[in-house]
Amino acid sequence: MNEHQPRIIIIKGYSDNAGSEKYNMRLSEKRAQAIENYLVAKGVIMSRMSVSGLG
Repeated sequence: MNEHQPRIIIIKGYSDNAGSEKYNMRLSEKRAQAIENYLVAKGVIMSRMSVSGLG
């Protein structure tokens, strides 16, 4: 990923249909954020990423 610096990385988190809609939205956001945190730890620049949870 660091070899293609101009690219924007889009991270989308998902959940299943168990639990409430509010819970699943928050869970999907946490999952996407966890991926972003991992990539930052590996040296990917945070400003290159777009993160969203889709429930």
